[in-house]
Amino acid sequence: MKRLITIGKFITLGVWGLLLYNLYHPFESPVNDVLTTLFLALVLIHQFESLLFMNKYRQSQKPLLIHALQVFLFGIFHMMAVKDDLKKGE
Repeated sequence: MKRLITIGKFITLGVWGLLLYNLYHPFESPVNDVLTTLFLALVLIHQFESLLFMNKYRQSQKPLLIHALQVFLFGIFHMMAVKDDLKKGE
């Protein structure tokens, strides 16, 4: 499970990199429009996830701000990692 989470985090970082690259060095018109829309969707979805699942992370050992940033970057993959850590701690 840990390997799946790590691979998912790397893929997510790659997607973020591609979408951010498109903001500073735009691709041709139809691709640029799609990637810009995907960037906005990713930001909104990850922000919603950060706010929605904040209460779950209050019981973890790490500071809440670190969880919020990691959920914003990695989304569901960070949530899966914290869930595994909490299970191991019990």
